Amino acid sequence: MTVETGTGVENADSYVSIAEADSYNTGTSWGAAETAEKEAALITASEYLDIRFNERYVGRRQSASQSLSWPRYDALVIENMSSYELPSVPVELKKSACYLAQLIIDGTDLYETSDDFGSIKSESSTFGPFSESIEYAGGKSKIKSFPKVTMLMNRILKSFTIERA
Repeated sequence: MTVETGTGVENADSYVSIAEADSYNTGTSWGAAETAEKEAALITASEYLDIRFNERYVGRRQSASQSLSWPRYDALVIENMSSYELPSVPVELKKSACYLAQLIIDGTDLYETSDDFGSIKSESSTFGPFSESIEYAGGKSKIKSFPKVTMLMNRILKSFTIERA
């Protein structure tokens, strides 16, 4: 496993190191998993995040040769009447990768398939005080959604930020 350091590593396949994931997933079944299982889970989680959110990430990739979607140029966030650049690998991305990797260790298939596909019309899901609504016409989306991940990622997605021209 090769971790993205924020420099646009050509062969990076994870946004998070095992040590970072160990820290985030303390007190879960993650601690009992073998190193190879953790690596595979982190690689799959990073891949899922880029497949699911790549078109919605703020900014643009720093290099055509980098293998993951981050780091990015012009990843600008506006909050409380001020703006700032996101770090080269945002904490929201790292937390999401750790969370998804834990789900994988617990047996969740991020790419679970269904015969019941259709276009989005409406659906609602809740995580604590937050909720996400998507409606489907004729079935569910082909891409599995995780409300906690969507809520963690909101700040680094285009719909919640302004990009510099």
